[in-house]
Amino acid sequence: MDESTRLRVRAVLSSWLTALLVVALVVGAVGVWGTYSAHVAPGTTTEERTPQAWSTSAAFDHSATVTRENPVFPVGTELSNRSTYFTAASPVLDGTFTAAPRGLDGNVSVDLAATLVLDSSEEGTTYWRDTRPLAETSATGVDGPVSLAFSLNVTEVADRIAAIQEGIGATPGETGATVVVDARVAGTAGGSPSSLAFSRSLSLGLNGDTYTATASGPTTEAVERTTTVRVPRSPGPVHAVGGPLALVVGAVATGALGVAARRDGIALDDDERARLDYLDDRAEFDEWIVSVRLPDRDGDRPVAEAATLADLVNLAIDSDAAVLATPDEEVFAVVADGYRYTYRPPPATDGDVLPSVGLDAAADDGDGDGGGPAA
Repeated sequence: MDESTRLRVRAVLSSWLTALLVVALVVGAVGVWGTYSAHVAPGTTTEERTPQAWSTSAAFDHSATVTRENPVFPVGTELSNRSTYFTAASPVLDGTFTAAPRGLDGNVSVDLAATLVLDSSEEGTTYWRDTRPLAETSATGVDGPVSLAFSLNVTEVADRIAAIQEGIGATPGETGATVVVDARVAGTAGGSPSSLAFSRSLSLGLNGDTYTATASGPTTEAVERTTTVRVPRSPGPVHAVGGPLALVVGAVATGALGVAARRDGIALDDDERARLDYLDDRAEFDEWIVSVRLPDRDGDRPVAEAATLADLVNLAIDSDAAVLATPDEEVFAVVADGYRYTYRPPPATDGDVLPSVGLDAAADDGDGDGGGPAA
């Protein structure tokens, strides 16, 4: 860092010392709080947790027994969980819905009811709907799965749909046949009564000579309970690192500024301020200054001292003359109107003594009127 920059930084710090000290104290205080809250006493926070209290698995199984002679399947063959069944060979679909509660403490009851639903709908609009109960069961004191069996003749289902359409005329939408099972499971969980109701469906696709059975919905229904718990707060990386860092920076800055203020190590004294003013003037008026090696004597010209380098430069501008400087810039001079005007800069602030080069006289340009440096 050069001398000018060093002095200017000190001048700025001196002007803002109180404000900087306050900022350092605030940064340190924030660091103390951040370090304490992150590492000493992070405290706790609340979290909502939703564990699964208990659940019930649900599943459809379906099959069809071959009851009519055909070239492929012997009569009496049971076809199970197939994607497609043949209407002529096995027109009756046998289905089973099984519900298996898990996680209940006791007093478990299960109610199941199967219903055949025929309808015609389109884009959320139902044009007609026909329902018929198929089967139902209830069980108490359950300690395992509960199953509900049902059967339906797909030929009769297709005939029922045709009869409805014939009776009410052509209707828009698509017709469908679905077995809907409504389930309700109740019991005790964690010492408190708890219950769960849900529905599952088995869709039938009637395609004339074939039909399909497709189950819908997830295989498990769960009962969840949301609880609020207190857990230790975990500081983030910015909080964990930033607090100690701010504490160190604040403490170091406060200490350094405090020591500097007590020792008066920042404020500029009069000599340093004069030196800074000179350095500023030297940089600003560089184009007016000519470095030359001057003769030892310049006759008996009267000598006048300028207070600042800026004053000497203004004089040179008014006199249309140059500012002459020794190579080591120990003395600046302007020769004009029979006078020798000089300025001696303050000594350097680093303690070094500038080389002493005598300038007892300055030479003009030879005509005795000044106006330019001697060659």
